[in-house]
Amino acid sequence: MISNSGLKKIIGCIIAVVVILVFLFFFKFNVDRDSVSDLSPSPANKVEEFSADDSLSGFPTEQDLPLPEGSVVIRNYRATSPQGRIQLTKILESSKSIRENFDYFRNFLTDTETNWEILVEESAEDNFSSAYILAKNKNGLLNIGISSDSNDSKSTIDLSFLPNN
Repeated sequence: MISNSGLKKIIGCIIAVVVILVFLFFFKFNVDRDSVSDLSPSPANKVEEFSADDSLSGFPTEQDLPLPEGSVVIRNYRATSPQGRIQLTKILESSKSIRENFDYFRNFLTDTETNWEILVEESAEDNFSSAYILAKNKNGLLNIGISSDSNDSKSTIDLSFLPNN
């Protein structure tokens, strides 16, 4: 059996531990709340739109990346991050299917004379609504996204290039 003085010591220790835990909880809560209140949204990218006929300085040339026959540029822009990283993008409409455009770009990029290396690809099967290729060359990284809103033969092509700094 525990004596009165032993019981008082145990209760005193328990109360001390509870007080310390409560103090730590409130201290940690205040620190976390203060650090969260200092967070601010990151600055947005600066986007410069260009006409469909404009060439984007730094975007692969027609020899480095020819556009599929019959495709039309519908959007042309340069996005610059607050850190100075640049993305050059051309968005095209094509009368060809996802499969046809995917095969066109894959065949071009795998040609040994183009100096492109395909890093990742996802091909379009019959019922897919998109396909993509990620490739690089000595000048930068290229992402080709091909999609369609419906099962018709038309598709949209997003060509985004990240030049090396």
